[in-house]
Amino acid sequence: LRDELFLLAHDEHDRWRPRVSTRSLAVGLAGAALVDLLLTGNLRADSGHVTARSRYVRHGLDPICARIVADLAMTSAWIPVREAVIGTAADLYEYTLIHLITTDLITAQGRRLGRGFRYRPADSADVGNARYHPRRRVQTLGQGTTRPVPATDALCALIRALRIEAALHLELPGNELRTRLATITAQYRANHPDPWLVATP
Repeated sequence: LRDELFLLAHDEHDRWRPRVSTRSLAVGLAGAALVDLLLTGNLRADSGHVTARSRYVRHGLDPICARIVADLAMTSAWIPVREAVIGTAADLYEYTLIHLITTDLITAQGRRLGRGFRYRPADSADVGNARYHPRRRVQTLGQGTTRPVPATDALCALIRALRIEAALHLELPGNELRTRLATITAQYRANHPDPWLVATP
């Protein structure tokens, strides 16, 4: 979820520039990371608070998620979700970028006149894959043809919160796109215990 949000939050038609400030995006990435960990059973959330399910970090987590779990596991207290998001967001944009480079999802293009490297997806299909499920969820909303998937609905909610709905490449009349994303967000909040995670940016 975190990596998909990162890919969608950059405009592949404008030299892959962020669609929103990297500071705001880092907060969205933090929310996405916490949702990932909740859905995989590594964290628990209740009444606007979050805690690690175990003092031990499970194998199979990427370094970013492992660090988040380890940090939360250092205290046995339940931490306010907003506090956890803010704490997790620090440098998360940069950490996610490095993670995607090391996993070969993003490549660094040559240094240009001292301006540093430019980054792009190694395969444009990865962006299309990240877009596919939230785009289809919006397209089929109300038709009863697709079953809601928590991760997809959370991604839709984060897309709405960050106002990067243009990433879905959907042409709908007026405010119809944001209206549909709002409906999906409301459904996600109704079906899951902690809506703060999708309303933080």
